[in-house]
Amino acid sequence: MYKADRERMFGHWEWVVESPDLDDDNYLGVHQQRETYNATPARAPLLDLNLQCLELLVESARRSLAAAGGNSSVTQPLLAAWVAAPRVALERIAAAPFALVDSGIAEAQRWVDGSVGGVRDAVHERRAIGDAASFEAAAGTALLRRVLIYGWHLARSRPRAARLILGAEPAAVAMLASCSLATLDAVAEVRGPELHLHWHDQPDYWLRVLSAASAVGNAPRLADLLLVGVRRLVGQGVGMRPRGLR
Repeated sequence: MYKADRERMFGHWEWVVESPDLDDDNYLGVHQQRETYNATPARAPLLDLNLQCLELLVESARRSLAAAGGNSSVTQPLLAAWVAAPRVALERIAAAPFALVDSGIAEAQRWVDGSVGGVRDAVHERRAIGDAASFEAAAGTALLRRVLIYGWHLARSRPRAARLILGAEPAAVAMLASCSLATLDAVAEVRGPELHLHWHDQPDYWLRVLSAASAVGNAPRLADLLLVGVRRLVGQGVGMRPRGLR
């Protein structure tokens, strides 16, 4: 069932990005990304990472809800939705052709320069303005380490695909490819505790994704929602200013 759902979902995507800012030299088309995703060497580890990400997120949400008790908050409906999501919904979302977590590849220049402290400062700044982590600290560190190793390998072997799967500009992908494994490990230790989903500050988007993924026969709607994310990551991959998720 899961494989059939995934193929129907991708079959409904038109895989076209209409933007005058994307030229032949810098543009990785969404249709080309479909081909990249459907290539087994790129698809299998990404699917595994995304599913692990969602499983850890559900566990974190469950603990957060238990700790909150009856206290209401803006994020509580989303936490409850993650906890209530059926397994098949997580599997459908995990089939997205991009990494669901924001691995911070845009900061790769700091990593190469050896400025891991700069990444630490950015993490503290995000914490100071109330950007809570989406995962348990240890789980986030372990997951980010896996994502970075996957991204590092992809950046070296398929850099154009890495741009969209990771949502990074060419320069950032090149920097990632030049990082040592020791550097990636250090970055995971520093940034892992604050790891979160892409667009974690837009809970309405993820509520819509969860609703579509949980419904029977709603693959086209889920595909449309994930395509919004694909288009945004395509834009990030060529340095376009991020827009809201609609």
